[in-house]
Amino acid sequence: MDKQLLVKRLREVFNAEKQNGLYIDQYGLAPAFRGLSSNSFVLGISAPSLVNETSSNRTRIIFNALHKYLNDEEKMSINRIRVFDNVEDLKLGAVFDFEGFDSDYNKCVFIPDLHEVA
Repeated sequence: MDKQLLVKRLREVFNAEKQNGLYIDQYGLAPAFRGLSSNSFVLGISAPSLVNETSSNRTRIIFNALHKYLNDEEKMSINRIRVFDNVEDLKLGAVFDFEGFDSDYNKCVFIPDLHEVA
């Protein structure tokens, strides 16, 4: 799966979901498993409209939106979804591949680009 095409498709999905009240201001794709698996990504999302949702609800809402619009190849390229409250938290998460981070987890060498939803 071409990463740039996936970035474009995700922007289309998030713009389409604005009408349903889902507001995502930025997102990024980090290589899953630190790049050990090609064409597999962790999707990090800043979703201020989901701040009051539980963690599992946030993921479910994003998952449902992706399932609604993406084709099978695009869906299969997203290995995990991480939802953040705001852009600042997303940027901090990007330094750690959008994974949970603690003192044992090393910062990633390649920091993912973040993309705005127009």
